[in-house]
Amino acid sequence: QVNQPLPAGTLITRGDGQQYVVTSTAEVGPGGTVTVPITAVADPAGLLGAVGNTPAGTLLSLAQSVPGIQAAGSAATALTGGADLEGDEPYRARVLSAFQSTPQGGAQKDYTTWATAVPGVSRAWCAPNGFGPGTVVVYVMLDGAESANGGFPVGSNGVSQFDQG
Repeated sequence: QVNQPLPAGTLITRGDGQQYVVTSTAEVGPGGTVTVPITAVADPAGLLGAVGNTPAGTLLSLAQSVPGIQAAGSAATALTGGADLEGDEPYRARVLSAFQSTPQGGAQKDYTTWATAVPGVSRAWCAPNGFGPGTVVVYVMLDGAESANGGFPVGSNGVSQFDQG
């Protein structure tokens, strides 16, 4: 029903039971649809993680009927942003690495730390004076994005004329 409001706080359910809550009231438009912002509801322990992420087009339905609004619908865009909690061992390794690699304003280890902080970079190493005095060469591996190439980044314009290795 046109102009029928879908109020903030309304619960929406995905087929597997994951729930979302409407965060802002919106009204049904002339086409008979209503688009509302939603956020995933955490479990009773307050945890959520990546389970709340949902691809666009996923079927969703109202947890309780709202007069004048059809109960079934779908995610207009992908619902993203959820991440699982970090495990104890990855956390321990990350903290130990941070303590062992105190930034020193451009030391060799700083360059590898900065490179591996970039999403997708899995490994990095540094060659001080790699192209002569005053230069720093940082090599990176992209094990996820370039798995077909053994992690080696592959560009479209070949190897640098200055690369001696």
